[in-house]
Amino acid sequence: MSCAVVGPMVGYQLAGFKRVQEVLAQPNVLEKFIDDPEVARQVRSTFVGFYPLEMNSDGDKVVQMAMKNPDSYVVKEQREGEGNNYVGDDIIKLFNEVGSDERRCAYTLMEKIRPKPIDNVFVTASGFEEMKAVSELGTFGVTLACGDKIIENFSSGHLLRTKPSGSNDGRCLIGAAVLDSPFLV
Repeated sequence: MSCAVVGPMVGYQLAGFKRVQEVLAQPNVLEKFIDDPEVARQVRSTFVGFYPLEMNSDGDKVVQMAMKNPDSYVVKEQREGEGNNYVGDDIIKLFNEVGSDERRCAYTLMEKIRPKPIDNVFVTASGFEEMKAVSELGTFGVTLACGDKIIENFSSGHLLRTKPSGSNDGRCLIGAAVLDSPFLV
């Protein structure tokens, strides 16, 4: 009965959840939402591997795969927000603790993204430091809809987060990464 604007739209909010990303990465699921096969192929080409940690033989195989090569993966909790990611030996410790019980269902396993490090300069309180860094570009969008009818849908900005290339932590609020500005060429 309200005339209030509800934000974010539930479907768009859910699309950012790791469990939904897991499902979208499965064969033939994305194609249910994108009619053009070529566009679906292009979108799918940007995905990394997502591996569900269900309590079954497939989930057990995923745990073993990650424990054999923990530097190729990151384990993330099924929630939004920064932090609480496990990489390297921390994956082995986590799965030794929760690998055979229901607690592992609170996580998802992803292939680790390996961007190419670039030369960068970090400005600090004591001056500046040159180092190799990696960046993550996030884009903001605006969608205004009334029921199923989309009224507006456009890009509205970006956020670039940069961290030292050897760091596994990309949180800006604790100083592990910095907000950055892209240099458009």
